[in-house]
Amino acid sequence: WMVLRRTGSSASLGNHDIKLTKRANRIVTDEELYPPLDINVVREDLSKRKSMENVMEESREPRDSIYSGKRFDESCLSPLTLKALSASGIVKMTRVQDATLSECLDGKDALVKAKTGTGKSMAFLLPAIETVVKAMSRSDDGGHRVSPIFALILCPTRELASQIAAEGKALLKYHEGIGVQTLIGGTRFKLDQQRLESDPCQILIATPGRLLDHIENKSNITSRLMALKLFIVDEADLLLDLGFRRDVEKIIDCLPRQRQSLLFSATIPKEVRRVSQLVLKRDHSYIDTIGLGCVETHDKVKQSCMVAPHESHFHLVPHILNEHISNTA
Repeated sequence: WMVLRRTGSSASLGNHDIKLTKRANRIVTDEELYPPLDINVVREDLSKRKSMENVMEESREPRDSIYSGKRFDESCLSPLTLKALSASGIVKMTRVQDATLSECLDGKDALVKAKTGTGKSMAFLLPAIETVVKAMSRSDDGGHRVSPIFALILCPTRELASQIAAEGKALLKYHEGIGVQTLIGGTRFKLDQQRLESDPCQILIATPGRLLDHIENKSNITSRLMALKLFIVDEADLLLDLGFRRDVEKIIDCLPRQRQSLLFSATIPKEVRRVSQLVLKRDHSYIDTIGLGCVETHDKVKQSCMVAPHESHFHLVPHILNEHISNTA
């Protein structure tokens, strides 16, 4: 800030007599940038939203249930897998699992259109586990210290990969010697290699970028993938939206041609169709568990929004996150 201050009358002084003085820059406080938000108002608003969600949940008709009438013990899953399902309190299949399980267990390629939140992770994890069980019963590792990878699952984000891995470990509770591992960003490359070699890994869940890093760095993962029996792509539409098509194509080139492939997606745009031609066999099945004119996200997945002035976002976002964490802890 500059201020012009004259030392005499304007009639007797010229421009050279004008004295320049500096005013100190004024510091703008956070309170001025981000006006204080009444947290009690936010709490009240969140409470109202939760009450409305509960009312809507209670008023839903039975037809909105994601479950079918079929039980898992009616399927041809292995006894140890059924035992793990029972231990987790899982008895009935969801509609997605009912529609896809028999096709997948028969070894057929499939393009599956399924909503998020309908049990689709288990719809491909169960076939992956059964594939590994059969492959291990038939294979002779010849005394090799590191086991082959029989099932590979590609997904777009590390959060999703970690979630699928946790679900897979629960289903493998009674299967001794079978392990599931992840290859995701945010971890050290050398630690990944050590973990993959020291711990059982017949099922690998990976994000495309990190998996390609290991393939291109000549790690032994390429040779381990030569025994692959089942290749799964989850959230294919999101994966392509994030720009992973080239990575997926490079990964496919490193996989054996004689394999079963499953591709799951909430939407089937042209780009997903094109990639499905690379991933799946020509005679693959198309299983639509959504139908035309339906939203891609399931009703059971709670979604909400809050409208707030831009200047309040700085205070509002951390508060909402803390509320969410405390409610899910």
